[in-house]
Amino acid sequence: MTDVRFELRPFFGRGVHGRAGVVGGVGRVTVEVVRRKKSGRAGPPQSDVRVSGDGVPDVVYQPLWTARPTIRNARLSVGGAPVRLAFNRRAVRNEARGLTFEAAGRAYRYVAGKGGWGGTLTRDGVVVALTLGKNPAGRGMSSFGEVTGPADGTDLALAALFEEVDTLEITATGAVTGVVHRMLTPRVSEAYPE
Repeated sequence: MTDVRFELRPFFGRGVHGRAGVVGGVGRVTVEVVRRKKSGRAGPPQSDVRVSGDGVPDVVYQPLWTARPTIRNARLSVGGAPVRLAFNRRAVRNEARGLTFEAAGRAYRYVAGKGGWGGTLTRDGVVVALTLGKNPAGRGMSSFGEVTGPADGTDLALAALFEEVDTLEITATGAVTGVVHRMLTPRVSEAYPE
């Protein structure tokens, strides 16, 4: 598929919400955030993000210690295979903080949009860019996608996944917020050096 535009509209239900839409050449793609039951007494219940559809592999994103899906402390699997995410925590600009990972034998890079809204997934010869905009049907914000190059279901599933993950940490805003947070709430060893 080359040069395709699509829309993923928000949906809301009991214990689940997300985005869904028809993507040319792939069919219906659904990204849903499902609240997972707590495994024990401690900690908040987590929410998994799952991408499914006829022409896409099953993609599952599971936060380990946070209630909402964030970049830190999470597991990603594509078609059942684990995927390791990495980003430059010391970088200041969004482009330099972008996620890098390998899935389905390909090297990917994901750069979050301003303020963590929308983003761009790239691999050799393929770009899938998503932006947020007003949902023409009413409630919520839709994700509007634009594909350049010979993208397939794996590319689209991965790009759609990050629409329901809090990507603020991999933005310039997230870098500044992290520095301020560390200054205001230092660890004991940072506050009282020996």
